[in-house]
Amino acid sequence: MLKVKPYAPILLVVVGFAIYSNILDAPFVLDDNVYITDNPWVGSLGNLFDMRDARYVGFVTFALNNYIGGGLFGLHITNVAIHVANSVLLYLLISALLRALVAKGFFGPDEKPLVNLDRLALCIALVFVAHPTQIYAVTYITQRFTSLATLFYLGAIIFYLKSAPDISGNGSNRFRSSLCYVFSLILTVIAMKTKEISFTLPVVLMGVEFGLLRRESCAKVSVVRIIPFILTMLIIPLGVIGVGILGGTENAVGELMMQQKLKDIAAVSSYEYLLGQSMVIITYIRMLLIPGSECSACDFSIGKSFFEPAIFSASVTLLIVIAATVYLFIRSVARRNGYLLLISSGILWFFLTLSVESSVIPIQDIIVRHRTYLPGVGFITSAVTAFFLLVSIINRRKRVNISPFYITLIFVLMISVITHMHNRLWTDAIGLNTYFAELEPCSSSHHISLAGVYASEGRWKAAHTEYRKAVGIEPDRVLAWSNLAKVSMRLGLFDEAIEEYEIVLKLEPGNFNAHYSIGLLYLKKGLPDESDVELAQALRLSPGNEMVLKLRALLLKVRTGEFDPSGLKIRMSD
Repeated sequence: MLKVKPYAPILLVVVGFAIYSNILDAPFVLDDNVYITDNPWVGSLGNLFDMRDARYVGFVTFALNNYIGGGLFGLHITNVAIHVANSVLLYLLISALLRALVAKGFFGPDEKPLVNLDRLALCIALVFVAHPTQIYAVTYITQRFTSLATLFYLGAIIFYLKSAPDISGNGSNRFRSSLCYVFSLILTVIAMKTKEISFTLPVVLMGVEFGLLRRESCAKVSVVRIIPFILTMLIIPLGVIGVGILGGTENAVGELMMQQKLKDIAAVSSYEYLLGQSMVIITYIRMLLIPGSECSACDFSIGKSFFEPAIFSASVTLLIVIAATVYLFIRSVARRNGYLLLISSGILWFFLTLSVESSVIPIQDIIVRHRTYLPGVGFITSAVTAFFLLVSIINRRKRVNISPFYITLIFVLMISVITHMHNRLWTDAIGLNTYFAELEPCSSSHHISLAGVYASEGRWKAAHTEYRKAVGIEPDRVLAWSNLAKVSMRLGLFDEAIEEYEIVLKLEPGNFNAHYSIGLLYLKKGLPDESDVELAQALRLSPGNEMVLKLRALLLKVRTGEFDPSGLKIRMSD
């Protein structure tokens, strides 16, 4: 009988922490400042009981990190611990599934299956913990949302399996089975409040209930068991569209995220987004198949026609893969072939869990690397199982003794080195942003991030250069123009800063910061009348603003000759 090996979780913990040991003091990068360092919601535990945010659980963990202390080390060690825990849960899940399939006769009547199932479960988890694509959900602090949602996702499935007496071994212990069922439901709700990718979890549980646990003698029991989980699928839509029972959220970042989602949905048709995602999914598959391979967002765009050569070939390829997988799944069930069932189920998992972000719901970023994390669970399961099966068949037919286990261990060692080496890049914020800026020259975001790093170090000229590159790439991006103007002020380029703030106002009329800053600059230049016009606009936008009132009082002194504006110290608003 297949049993969980005590050494397996220990090995996964050691391997996982060894791979990520060099990122525990890595700096904040990319969007970390938006979600963590500059987000007042996570600055204290004051909002701990405000559960209205769509990603409440993830934000709470950041707040707890901040409360406990530990700085970057605490944030990184938490992310690594979550990832390692996911690998252990994956090992436990695969082991539980294999036990269930063995019990139902899916691996034949032989006492010794063709494949060593103990080693198969361990190797799947090892490849998962070591794969380089996981960096984007582990080393990148902000993407804890993804790895944390996966933690609850896997946990919910495991407890659901344990709630079935014939699978868990609980026998007639109805209390223990009921407790596991409740835990599964709680984890499902928590997953839904962590990230939107959890939306598919009830569908997976339906597959477990009506497929693996099939109660042909009492189908009503299965229906009753799954209904509460189906109802949890309401949580995410209500949260995204902002009509949750408790109303809006005090988390400004979370609110902006929801608003952006609605803008994305309105900006692009679902059909065009789906067409573009066909090529993206092919790229995700390549990244999972070839560890260490990269992708560039510049190579992808929203599709316009199904018959565009690239879209047509990608779409047809995916349709063939999906059709073949469904056929393989049906055939494996009919023939009670556990190996083919595991392979086909893993591929279906990949497409199902990817469907939230790569199907008909438009998202601003067409391709993002961390989106392979949860789908990768299924893909890696399929790939490793297929490899074990292929080698075992060769061994039997050719009468050789090739070990798929040791070959996989060598592969894990190789990708562990790749992951560890790639992690080094994340310890240097300038190097990382430069790498991404070169990889994706069409994106202004990396230049903005790089400029932000330079600015934090007081390297204003370098920051100015990067912001200039950003507005050159994306001329209608308000953030880039606004930050460029701030840096120009720092460098004493007042005329240039005024021009840049005027562009901000053309793009975003009613921008308080632009009016205030132009008023400040005009006053500095000794132009009180022009300054007064801008400050009046700023005061209209923010009545009673203390900064504006103080500056207007100073303006009066300039007009009466009581104050020399050349001595005015430049102070920028946030």
